[in-house]
Amino acid sequence: SNYITALKRLVGHRVALGSYALELLLIAFLQTENPPLLPKLQSSGSGGVTEGGHSGDQTIEKSNHDTVKEVIIQGIDCSFDRDWKRYEGMGSGNVKSAAELMMECCRFFGYVFDYEHKEVNTRVGTFRWRSAPMLSSSDGSSDGSNVNRTSLSGPTDILSLSSLSIFPLQISIPKSKGPGGGGRDSEAGGFYVMDPFLVGYNVAWRCDAELVRSIKECFQDVYEALNDGEINIAFSD
Repeated sequence: SNYITALKRLVGHRVALGSYALELLLIAFLQTENPPLLPKLQSSGSGGVTEGGHSGDQTIEKSNHDTVKEVIIQGIDCSFDRDWKRYEGMGSGNVKSAAELMMECCRFFGYVFDYEHKEVNTRVGTFRWRSAPMLSSSDGSSDGSNVNRTSLSGPTDILSLSSLSIFPLQISIPKSKGPGGGGRDSEAGGFYVMDPFLVGYNVAWRCDAELVRSIKECFQDVYEALNDGEINIAFSD
């Protein structure tokens, strides 16, 4: 909890970046640890292992022979592994302390992560290259050009959102506008933190190039303070 609190203090009150986006940054960082401390949202057991740590490159998913029932809803892959036993003991091989992880996270988002060309994507558990426009209308529809529809073995169910009781309300996504909006008008230099449940929606769409610089500087300041042993400065408001 102290880790998350520190990240909220890091940027939450200084730039247009909400606590949800900050938590997604933390989750993605832990997903791409080597060995990973959290599984990918859309992968099974050993398939969640990543290589290369926090190099800033797209992580590589190792193949496995376990099957996950493929569920496609309105053209979007909604297949999730519900067998929690696959993840027992996950991360036990990672011996880094919370302090080490804190410093590495701040160093990564302060000096390594490619804000201009990469996106944070906890659904697939990676920092991957951004490509075509991801959100094109106010109703939340996506052209799917940046959706990774991984083909998994096993039977397929074709479902409709209208038939699922887990979607009792119409979800309204604000139309992207301005730099970093994730839509057709977005510009390079924004911050892309993709929502794992609303595919194609960038939760950090309000962050333009200037705010991205502020975010990087915040992470850099905290990393340097921690590296110098200035704990009070690192955790100050």
